[in-house]
Amino acid sequence: MAEINKGARGVFFSIGAIFLAIVLLSFASHLSLQSLKGRESAWLILEMEKTASTYYNIEMQMKKIGLAGANISVNNNSVLIEQKLPWEAQINESLDRFVQFEKNFSQMNVSIGKEHLANGSFVIRPVETTISQGSDWWKVSPISSPQSAGMLSAYDLELMLPVGSFSYVNWENVSNSSSDTMQVRIRIVASDYSKVWPTAANYKFIPIDKYMTSSLNVTDESGNLVARITFLPPASVLISYRESNIDLKASIWFSTPVYVETNDVVSVRSSVNKTGKLRIA
Repeated sequence: MAEINKGARGVFFSIGAIFLAIVLLSFASHLSLQSLKGRESAWLILEMEKTASTYYNIEMQMKKIGLAGANISVNNNSVLIEQKLPWEAQINESLDRFVQFEKNFSQMNVSIGKEHLANGSFVIRPVETTISQGSDWWKVSPISSPQSAGMLSAYDLELMLPVGSFSYVNWENVSNSSSDTMQVRIRIVASDYSKVWPTAANYKFIPIDKYMTSSLNVTDESGNLVARITFLPPASVLISYRESNIDLKASIWFSTPVYVETNDVVSVRSSVNKTGKLRIA
C-alpha cells in the first residue's frame, strides 16, 4: 500500500513539474512576444518621426523658395501679400534644383509637386479663393458661393510703379448700388513717392458691388494704359499692367479665419506615409 502511495505521489509530482514547465514556457513566450511587439512599436514610432521630419523639411524649404517671390502672411481672417509683378521666373529654376536634389539624395521615397508654386498660384482656404498670375496680370478669384465670395469682405491694394510711368488715375466705372458689397481701398504711388494717388483726405475704403464690374485706370501722360484694376463677379479682382518691376501690396479680408496653401502635393513614403498639400501661411 505504501508503495502505491509512493507511485501516486511520483506521478503527481511529474504532472506538476510538466504543468509548471508549460506555464513557464508560456510566460517566456508571452514575454518574448511582448518584447517583439515593443521593438516593432518603437521602430514604427521612429519611422513615423523620420517621415514627418522629412516632410516638414521639404515643406519648409519649398515655402522658403516660394516666399522669395511673394511674402505671404495670415493674421486670423486676413491675408497679406507683398510681391514684385510679374512673378519672378527664377523661382521655378530654384524649385527644379531643390526637387531634383531631394529625389537624388533623400533616403526616403519622395514625390514633390511644384507646378502651382512655380507659377505663383495659391489657394486661400477654407474659403476656396485662388490667387493666380501671369506675365502681365494678377488675380484673386473666389467661387460664387456663400462660403467663398460671400465670405470676402474687403480688399486693400497698393501698386508702386516706376518713377515717371504714370500721370493719371481715374475710376472708369464704380458699381456700388446693391446691398451685396465689399469694402475696397486703393493707392497708386511712384517708387520715389513723387506721385501719390489719392490724396490723404480721399484715401479711404469705399463699397464695391461683389457681382458687378468696376474698374480703375492708371494712364501715362499720353493717355496710354499703364495698369488697370478691375473688380469682377464674384468678388474678384484682376490687376493687369504694362510696366514691369511693380511692387504690389494686397490685403484681403474674410469673415472667417483662413490659411494659405498651394495645390501642390508633397508625399514622403516609407513603411509609413505622409502626404499633404504644401502649406504656405
